[in-house]
Amino acid sequence: MANSKHTKRALLASILSVVLCAAMLVGSTFAWFTDSVTSGNNKIVAGNLDVELEYRNQEGKWNPVTETTKLFQEDALWEPGHTEVVYLRVKNAGTLALKYQLAVTAANETTFTNALGKEGCRLSDYLVFGQVESDTEIVEYATREEAWAAAGDTLGLSDYTKESELYPEEIDGKPSEQYIALVVYMPTEVGNEANYRGDAVPSIDLGVNLVATQTPYEADSFGDNYDKGVGSGNITIAAGGTITDADGTKIDIPANAVAKDMSAVLSVKKVSSAATSVSYDISLCMPDGSPVTLSAPAVVTKTIDKNLTSVTVSHNGTAMTKADSAENLQDQQFHYDPNTGLLTLSTSTFSPFEIRWGTIYTVKSANNLLSLQYGGTFLFEKNLTYPKALTTKNECVIDLQGHTLSISHKNGLTVSGGKCIIKNGTIVCTAASASSGPILVMGDADVTIENCTLLSKASQALTISTNGSQSLNSKLHIKNSTIGQTADATGRGYAGYFPAGKVVLENCDVTGHIMVAGGSFTIDGGQYHATGFNNQAKVFDQQATIDFIKTSEQLGAANTFGDCVLIYDRRDSDSYKITDVTIKNAVFDTEITLSDDSRASVYAVKYVDLGKSSADPISCVLENNTYRHQLADGKTPLMFVDLEGNNLTGNQIIR
Repeated sequence: MANSKHTKRALLASILSVVLCAAMLVGSTFAWFTDSVTSGNNKIVAGNLDVELEYRNQEGKWNPVTETTKLFQEDALWEPGHTEVVYLRVKNAGTLALKYQLAVTAANETTFTNALGKEGCRLSDYLVFGQVESDTEIVEYATREEAWAAAGDTLGLSDYTKESELYPEEIDGKPSEQYIALVVYMPTEVGNEANYRGDAVPSIDLGVNLVATQTPYEADSFGDNYDKGVGSGNITIAAGGTITDADGTKIDIPANAVAKDMSAVLSVKKVSSAATSVSYDISLCMPDGSPVTLSAPAVVTKTIDKNLTSVTVSHNGTAMTKADSAENLQDQQFHYDPNTGLLTLSTSTFSPFEIRWGTIYTVKSANNLLSLQYGGTFLFEKNLTYPKALTTKNECVIDLQGHTLSISHKNGLTVSGGKCIIKNGTIVCTAASASSGPILVMGDADVTIENCTLLSKASQALTISTNGSQSLNSKLHIKNSTIGQTADATGRGYAGYFPAGKVVLENCDVTGHIMVAGGSFTIDGGQYHATGFNNQAKVFDQQATIDFIKTSEQLGAANTFGDCVLIYDRRDSDSYKITDVTIKNAVFDTEITLSDDSRASVYAVKYVDLGKSSADPISCVLENNTYRHQLADGKTPLMFVDLEGNNLTGNQIIR
């Protein structure tokens, strides 16, 4: 905004008034019992349905919400950056299980004419209203930025409804409380379009409505199964079989898992759900309600949401083991497929299962990326420019959805741990510093990059790289992607720099130099285009390569030699030890323009043994590759050499 802060406050004297109505209603099929009767020495107490809505004050104490409670600051001056957070708790204070619905709606909004003369404007159009749900108490946000990241950046006070079930406190393993944080803020980029002029002062009433009804859970003389859902399976399972519940959950029972023929019913009941978790009671019972005991584990498959991260499953409070595939699961193992949303469990016992996952963020502004360090799923809805370095060490999915993330900081995005998937878009580092680049992989990170374009701008930039001894356990798999530099690049850089880690490039289109100095390296398919270095005057043949390295002690020479792939075998250090190299099914375009405008062909693959160890040099596997250009002497553009001038081609596997 061009106005002064004083002017903005005067113009934005908008009042967000909150009217709260807490109504606890009872469904017509359930009575609200509050009395008790004494008979002899036995006291019979009728169930009590009681739900409470509380808010946390500035001292951190919980207080009941009433019709007169002011949850938000009543005289707030809403200007860019103004942020308010309300922490709520829904609590079962009775003895009966209940189902509740909490709704927050924007009502009685006053429209206004903004400073640009546009009529019919609404204050809600310039505010962000977000919610965070949790089974445990939400820690107070320390900064506005944390609150913004939690709420997202979708403009508009959309209606919000939360539905769940709460149980009496004495029931183990069942939630008796739910926690919610309501965040309202005006983004800093809002301008004069939110200023009002005239007599109509913009205002909004937020209505908060809590409704509760009893839900059956308690046991009677015939057990506690009368509230269970009824599955569609009622089959004889001695010979094995499949049962499918009404919600599509399926159980495959192996042969001879029970001692004798019996009918069985599968029941799946959702107990609770939150933004990042859901709990189910899954039971396998005989028609009379008694549980079925299996002597071998059954396989349960259930569809949940797609593209979840950091998925964990607990059974009866004990964490199940995550398996690499859904085939051949062992008892108490699970597998989750983010592409299909299919969750597969192996279990011989049943009842409570809790599924947890990372948060899903809709990325519309840089604020949403503040949470990247904590992991989650990030779905881009627009092109973005980010001015700072980005880091993550937790499981995350970055789905660019066809958009571009431009990072102007030289460190780009550093992935230092966890499983990270980056897909479907462009990441470019526009920093002018040498050694800058869009992605650096370190630690025990397991990174998959698919259907992406990765670009850097600076001379000597590292478009995609690992980091020596700090990347010994790193994994990097890039497939169906383009790697190179921007059209306005200031000089030649590295397409890839890999001193450590396990790196696989699958069906990629790569322009520039790749240097491999440690770890495991594989190329499978794709095209590789040499560019040469700045003002390159010659092709470094075998003797020129040896002389340059000996004279300059140059270990970072990929950018100097201008070849497609340069392999430096430094076997004196665990940090820089190459274990294996495989290059197959690739097409190499090795022709470059020299400084005198003549054309020449550099090397597709150049292997140099630096002689740092008495051990034999590794054997590279080169198979089914295509070389579009031969060397000046008509030979295939491959070199395998040590610094004593010995040709090591005989050590290699070339076919």
